[in-house]
Amino acid sequence: MIDGTAGASGDTSIAMGTTGAVHVSYKHSSSGALKHATNASGSWVISTIDAIGFGSSIAVDSASRNHVSYRASPPSGGFLAYAVNVNGSWTREFVTGWGGSAIHTALAIDATGAAHIAYADGSGICAVGYTTNASGTWVGTVLTTNSQQCRAAIVLDALGRAHVVYMQGFDLMYATNASGAWVTMSVDRLDWIGFPDVSIAMDLSGALHVSYQDHNADLKYATNRSGSWLTSYVDARGSVGAGNAVKVDSNGAVHITYFDASNAKLKHATDR
Repeated sequence: MIDGTAGASGDTSIAMGTTGAVHVSYKHSSSGALKHATNASGSWVISTIDAIGFGSSIAVDSASRNHVSYRASPPSGGFLAYAVNVNGSWTREFVTGWGGSAIHTALAIDATGAAHIAYADGSGICAVGYTTNASGTWVGTVLTTNSQQCRAAIVLDALGRAHVVYMQGFDLMYATNASGAWVTMSVDRLDWIGFPDVSIAMDLSGALHVSYQDHNADLKYATNRSGSWLTSYVDARGSVGAGNAVKVDSNGAVHITYFDASNAKLKHATDR
């Protein structure tokens, strides 16, 4: 048990520190506060990041600093926000001009400690955007203004270039600035509007791996490991794939966790 008073809508994100300590960001449902919990000391210690906050994503850099992106709401301001924990104290700032109605954020930290945030902004039909403070000030771009699913996922390559996936209408979309300019393409075209859940990971060779849920509530997987995007079904037995998350281990094996709603079970799939 981390926090027995947190409530049922924790909106959690988890990251691992360089020493193996676990770090969790979550919304405290009864108060609305954005919280951080870690077992770095050997037992769970909880702190408050902001009085109001949700849609958080947490990452830990190579210097063991905690970074959190989130939506701050009144009285905090109602903007995309970013917080970093330096020497045990949280420093917060608004990402001015971006994510005024952000409902979901995804955070990655590059080798220099700079933050890269993908976010969904809006209600019903959302914009999906990207912003970074790598230059010293926040600079960003809007990737689409027509995402009905309001989710995004991000991973960085070894050079700190962003790779973002999101659902846009019938399509699983992929966007990257690896060439120096943003390039966007459709990875998979569905027969109808898919579900919002999507996750992305990169293996040691730089190949990308994406898990997502299609319009039939099936769990699908896409990778460009061969040099072009290929898609396949992972699980199509019932309503599956919600809350999916993908990771690649040091041996190159792909692991996907997801919820099987038909059987009320949390499942794990791997290609090895």
